[in-house]
Amino acid sequence: MVKFSINTSGSKDKVLEDHDADHLYYDFRGADYDSMEAYLSSINWFYEFSFVFNVEDYWRIFVYHLNTAIEAYVPVKRRSINARNKKKKAYPKNIRQMLSRKSIYWKRWRSTKDPCHQQAYKAYSVKCCKAIKAYYRDLETALVQSDNLGKFYRYVIIIIIIIIINEYYYSGI
Repeated sequence: MVKFSINTSGSKDKVLEDHDADHLYYDFRGADYDSMEAYLSSINWFYEFSFVFNVEDYWRIFVYHLNTAIEAYVPVKRRSINARNKKKKAYPKNIRQMLSRKSIYWKRWRSTKDPCHQQAYKAYSVKCCKAIKAYYRDLETALVQSDNLGKFYRYVIIIIIIIIINEYYYSGI
């Protein structure tokens, strides 16, 4: 099993403070790819990777430079969040049913304030999280075993972008 962790760095000062009203995202269509390519080409990758002895360190160094390039050459835009912009994740039927049941547990606990209902909600919430993690684990395993390198890289890029956006969006909460 290969485990990656993404640690984005950068100044969170430039991210706008009103997190609740707006959603910030990277506008890759307006990115300066020539400058980004020049920046990434100017890095002495041989030197950067010469004192590294495990995969996680290679990944951290690569992601650090990639994030630096993204922060420098990809503009951050703001989009208002409303009902049209919110998209539900397409989970399988069993997970959607679990999330619905979790919602029922939460509503019951909020209306009664009973510690017994709170405990039931928390237990079921953990069960839902495990089911969702298992779903993504199985999805990623199938992706790796499909031997389609293009699909794998597209998936990794999407996950990196989602993590970066979520870090900026939820950093003040």
